[in-house]
Amino acid sequence: MDFDDFQLAFLEEAVDILNDWENACFALENAISQGQIDALFRAAHNFKGSSKSVGFENLAHFVHIIENVVDRVRKGSLQLDKELLGYIFDAQAKLVEWVESLRNEGLDLKTHYDLMVQFEEIYNQGLEVPSPAGIDIEKMDLVLFDELPPGFLEEEK
Repeated sequence: MDFDDFQLAFLEEAVDILNDWENACFALENAISQGQIDALFRAAHNFKGSSKSVGFENLAHFVHIIENVVDRVRKGSLQLDKELLGYIFDAQAKLVEWVESLRNEGLDLKTHYDLMVQFEEIYNQGLEVPSPAGIDIEKMDLVLFDELPPGFLEEEK
């Protein structure tokens, strides 16, 4: 995959942002504080904005879902517990993996669709909206992968 200068800069910056994300998670594992929740939100927000600004729309969409979950925690409408923090750690690990994949051979985001749905469902807890809210992976701008395999989103019978 060929990248322009802005995308290459994003791939470098992404490592620092994801380190900040991980550090905030480790701090929250020890003690929940508003400052660390805010730091986690900033990391997600910065990663989302940076990835979107260089054309990685699917990556930005995934992180936007996580950002929304963290924003609900930040505003007090969703409780940060060990399970949710585990999901946020998992998302950070996936993002590190995806950044490395982008650097090396491109990214196949469809293999992590279930993680996207998990965050949509967490976000929608207590809200009066359908779950998962609005992910239509077939209609997403397929910037990071060519096509979905036949039957990928069909329900099992």
